[in-house]
Amino acid sequence: MDLTIDQLAQRVAMTARNIREWQTLGLVPPPEKRGRVGIYSDEHVAIINHVKNLKSQGFPLDVIRRVIDSGSGSEDSVRKMVTEALSPFATGEPVVMPRAELLTRLGAGADAILTEAGLVSDIDRKTVSVRDSETLDAVDLLVTAGMSLARISETLHEVNRLQHQIAQLLLGTYLTDVWQPFTESGYTSGDWDTIAENAAQAKQVAVTLASRLLARALDDAVDPILLQQANEAEAVLERDRPASSA
Repeated sequence: MDLTIDQLAQRVAMTARNIREWQTLGLVPPPEKRGRVGIYSDEHVAIINHVKNLKSQGFPLDVIRRVIDSGSGSEDSVRKMVTEALSPFATGEPVVMPRAELLTRLGAGADAILTEAGLVSDIDRKTVSVRDSETLDAVDLLVTAGMSLARISETLHEVNRLQHQIAQLLLGTYLTDVWQPFTESGYTSGDWDTIAENAAQAKQVAVTLASRLLARALDDAVDPILLQQANEAEAVLERDRPASSA
């Protein structure tokens, strides 16, 4: 189908100016010239929609141009890589609940304390939104066990800061060893499916690794503390035990 640039713009829901900008960037091939009029085809429509799809997945235009120039990587592989990389691992569902219910569960001032920790946000005077219901349940259990909510909140804030540092370290390693060589090659790797699969697995492996290291660190920290507490308790019991009669 023959299209003028205005007809093409209407067909792909863009402005003629943006289409010309994409031509300048090398994303869209120039039209066929018929006299002084540029004529576009269905191929131009397909290319523009392809670029729009990649752009909507988070790829910048310069990356898209190199992907197109290399002729490597199907759109499905690119979309899979971005979708897997951006998919959340935090599976806890947000919950909207009455503020009074939160205060009943965790005590006076719980809404303010948990808002400071980033777990709760205000909806209105009577209602709050809990970012992660599973985390709230865990906090509830810790409070029931006798821990101070304010101290739990402070601890969560610090743990969250440290976890973000860990995530940056792990991500930095992946970017340096996997993604940077790929980009420096001009996205010419013929094995886009493998790159996409690696992106899908990298986050899960990182979560597993971080979880195992945390479990080991807890074991290393808890064992000597519990041993010390047990020894102190035994000493107190021994001191207070009545002397046996002769």
